[in-house]
Amino acid sequence: MVIDLKGDVQLKRLMVAVDASENSARAARVAVRWAKVFKAELIIIHVVLTPRDSFAKISSPAAALAEYRSLAQVEGQKILDEIASLANSIDVNVTTRLLEYSSSVVQSIVEEAANEKVDLIVVGKRGLGKFKQLVVGSVSGGVVSHANCAVLVVK
Repeated sequence: MVIDLKGDVQLKRLMVAVDASENSARAARVAVRWAKVFKAELIIIHVVLTPRDSFAKISSPAAALAEYRSLAQVEGQKILDEIASLANSIDVNVTTRLLEYSSSVVQSIVEEAANEKVDLIVVGKRGLGKFKQLVVGSVSGGVVSHANCAVLVVK
């Protein structure tokens, strides 16, 4: 993000991290609009989380994990394609990335933002209860804490 002496903000590269939640859909719509307004490139990412403990208890964990990954990739790509279609419909320069087999969504988002040198990350705020958020944390909170660029959390 570049701020000139007059206080004007110039966003050249935005990244939105999406999943299947309504909060994520709202964040994606905001990111598409901002990309249009700022004439910025929009990078849309979806992270396929690799579960650990649940597959260790299954009699054939490798087969179950492979099936899970396949289904998660298909669903993730559908989400990416839907948002890319919205962006393309208003002439936003868009790129999609399906980040696979990650064990940390926050780490994947933050690393991808650094690799892509984005000016702003847009994420949706989860509707976790206060106790659960305190114990488990949230993706949006983790991204805000660890990103090396600005982060917009959309409610």
